[in-house]
Amino acid sequence: MAATKKDIASIEKAFETLRNEMEIYPSDLDEGDETVTIIFPRDEIEIDLEDLLKYVPEINNLETTPQKVYSPTITQIPVTAHDYSLEIVVAEHRLELKKEGLYRIRLIDNPLLIGIASVKLDFYDKYWPPCSQYHAVEIVYADSQKRLSEKEEMSLVKSYLYEFSNICGIAIEFHQITEPLFDYDYEETPAKDHVVNNLPEYTEGMDLFRKALGSADDEIKFLYYYKIIEFYSPIAAKRVAYENVTRKLDGIRMRDVSNNDIKSIFSIADKFRAAQTDKELAQNLLTEAIDIVDAFADFPEFLKKKTTKQHGFKREDFTYDIKLDIQQAVTNTLGTVLYSTRNSIVHAKSNYVSDQNECPQTELANFNNFLKTITYNIIAWYNRLPKHLKVED
Repeated sequence: MAATKKDIASIEKAFETLRNEMEIYPSDLDEGDETVTIIFPRDEIEIDLEDLLKYVPEINNLETTPQKVYSPTITQIPVTAHDYSLEIVVAEHRLELKKEGLYRIRLIDNPLLIGIASVKLDFYDKYWPPCSQYHAVEIVYADSQKRLSEKEEMSLVKSYLYEFSNICGIAIEFHQITEPLFDYDYEETPAKDHVVNNLPEYTEGMDLFRKALGSADDEIKFLYYYKIIEFYSPIAAKRVAYENVTRKLDGIRMRDVSNNDIKSIFSIADKFRAAQTDKELAQNLLTEAIDIVDAFADFPEFLKKKTTKQHGFKREDFTYDIKLDIQQAVTNTLGTVLYSTRNSIVHAKSNYVSDQNECPQTELANFNNFLKTITYNIIAWYNRLPKHLKVED
């Protein structure tokens, strides 16, 4: 998109107050330009003309908090990746989601509205330029009537950060408009475009997932992944119980209820309670939520050795043709390893007696890589559930 005389006039007029009061202005804008240089105190950025024209009606109507900057149709929320440069992430990955007639959400560098807010708040100095040091999740609404509520908007942003964190393999967290933290150098590499048709509905497990990705310690990382399993396990047990009760009720609709019918319903309730115990939690969820044959290919080496030896099959034979009881046995072993590893971490080493089912310390990093995939799949499973089975707000 090339600048016209009308575009230049519109931009210059919009920046009059900013130029006079905060020394923020476009530099040397000519007809035919496709990008525009914006000058800030101690900073300057280059921005596509098409993007700038979307900001022009908004830049003199901003609301600002340390956590976000917003106008009637645009929100910019600063984000960061602790101990990692988001410049590298933005250079290597792009994830943009458009909902026609509603909004567009993406991760951007040089967020103009945040730069303006930084100058207004005087949150900059020679070591921390007001705009170019920031990255932001940006939502551009089709019009002000389409703006989400604050709670809905935050849920959307958290879902977006969850999806992007999974793509990049690092935890992207909320930041604030504040003083500088770090300065980074990086080598430019071609960006990879990522496409998703829809963002998953926000759920608390997404926050745990990002915390796991952001943990440098392998034991802490494992515990966050395990907390995801703990969070969704009761839901899996409830789904099974609902299904069993429904089947039983379907069978007695057309006849009188017998003592055996009552006993069987009590039995279902007892099994549901048993499924709530710590040792059963992981096994039940894994049975419901993951494809164990598909997952087996990504098992860490210690787990492949353990399951093949324990259940008497060859690795190449673990396909969809293998007996269902062996598939279930492997699922149960995975659940047992998770439970035992969790116990070995949370209990004092002097008090803990090994049951020989724990993940070896030397394999914990690989096990965590495997759990990243498993827990991502579990969250996807949860999102597919009918509403009556999900956690209530």
